[in-house]
Amino acid sequence: MAPYTAYSLICLGFLLLVFCFDVKAETSEDCKGREKLCSRGMAGEGFCYNEDESDCCGGRVFAKTAGSGCCVNVWNMTARVYSHERQFCCNGTVYSSGSLDCCADVVFNTSTQVCCQGKIQKFTKGAMCCGTELKMEGQVCCSPQHQPRYAKVYNMPKENFICCGNGYINRTEYYCDFATYQPMKICSNNSVHKCCGNEAYDPRKATCCNKKVFHGKSEHWETGDGYVINHICCGGVPQSVNEEICCELRVHNRTATSQCCGTESIDTDEKVCCNGRPFKKHSKYKTKCCSDRGYYEDGEHLCCGEHEARRSVLYNVSTSDNTAKCCNTALFNSTESICCGGEVMKKMKKEDDSCCQVHTRYQTYNSKYYLCEKQGLVAKASHRQQCGRGRTIDTRGQLCCRGMIHPKPSSAIKCCGTKTFNSSNPQLLCQFGSLVKRPPRQLQQGQPNYRQRCGRHMFDTRRELCCRGVKYAKKSDAMKCCGTRLYNSSDPELTCQFGIRLQQMPKIGERQS
Repeated sequence: MAPYTAYSLICLGFLLLVFCFDVKAETSEDCKGREKLCSRGMAGEGFCYNEDESDCCGGRVFAKTAGSGCCVNVWNMTARVYSHERQFCCNGTVYSSGSLDCCADVVFNTSTQVCCQGKIQKFTKGAMCCGTELKMEGQVCCSPQHQPRYAKVYNMPKENFICCGNGYINRTEYYCDFATYQPMKICSNNSVHKCCGNEAYDPRKATCCNKKVFHGKSEHWETGDGYVINHICCGGVPQSVNEEICCELRVHNRTATSQCCGTESIDTDEKVCCNGRPFKKHSKYKTKCCSDRGYYEDGEHLCCGEHEARRSVLYNVSTSDNTAKCCNTALFNSTESICCGGEVMKKMKKEDDSCCQVHTRYQTYNSKYYLCEKQGLVAKASHRQQCGRGRTIDTRGQLCCRGMIHPKPSSAIKCCGTKTFNSSNPQLLCQFGSLVKRPPRQLQQGQPNYRQRCGRHMFDTRRELCCRGVKYAKKSDAMKCCGTRLYNSSDPELTCQFGIRLQQMPKIGERQS
């Protein structure tokens, strides 16, 4: 009985420490509010839990306790809860704290060993870690600022030597580029001069490109912290920022309308650039690109695949020919063929104007008489209606709301966005595709309702105007809406175009630009 008693006590203690929820497997859709899914390794299955009250470890939910952690063993896919105060996790195994600790997934004894950047070293009095090595008294540790693991130990300090990254350099011969932590050979003791390779140069009189000095390029201006050169390098040679342009490592003279086109520089008033190739503009027709070829919108060209600039193909065909159509980059005769899934397909019947995908195959059909469903073509009926791609509905008992199919038990059921609602419910109102609660009616039945909704607010139609969700005070009957703006319609100098754009009318005698 003793072994069973001990086992029972262990289980009882474990249950007191850990509170497990024995519930039916759930999915993320079952989790509400602040709950999250604690996955147990199955496809989308686990248990819902509240992060404020519980923890998830290895697909099991436990009561949250202060200082607890989850130790996961990736080799055998097990997990265990442990206490940070008394235990630690190392490579998926829980150990008791004390003289032991973890160093890069290996357990070591802190009384005789030390962990240096993931490597265990023998403890020595007065020593300290330098990267993965131990630095003794009298030695120098050179460490890169952001990569301490790669620090190096040098035997003894030397006069005029300094650390540069993990290197130890003589500062009378080298200086340290602290941007890259690379030692650079000193080429001059003159504070004005700079190095270009191993050659010193005066940046006020020359430019350095690709470790080569170019003299005579001395455009510069003096600033408070030194000299700013008005040159940059282009293909190993200097380029004047104001006078020249660099096109794929080639220098050209710059004008106000210069633009790179491949390795060339073009005048944008005279040419267009089509994928790195220049093309001369036409004085009469608009010039466009089709892949790397230019063409004029003169009604004699058709570019197929315009949205795939590098694959588009230009055809010499009159755009007045309404039978010539594009299918991706291919040209086809629409009286004989049809574009199905980006491929040209011969019509099964001359009257066919659409195509229907059934599994992996397409077939052409006449959309006047047929509808395309997942199972294939079905004959059109007065009560059948297309709802999205490959789906139809029976309008006698279904509704299509922006591609979503819903049952329609009565004629009062209407669409609001992708959802349905009961339009006979006086408390519901559909606005801009969203359901909102209708404001309470304050007028008696039979009286006109001057209270209307304007966006999220109410307005009085007798004293206010609503311009596309924006509320204004109506100072006179001449005040009208133009988009979201209010204007005086009696003003002869103002006009509203297309109901959305307010424009100033030109005065008599003035030309309209």
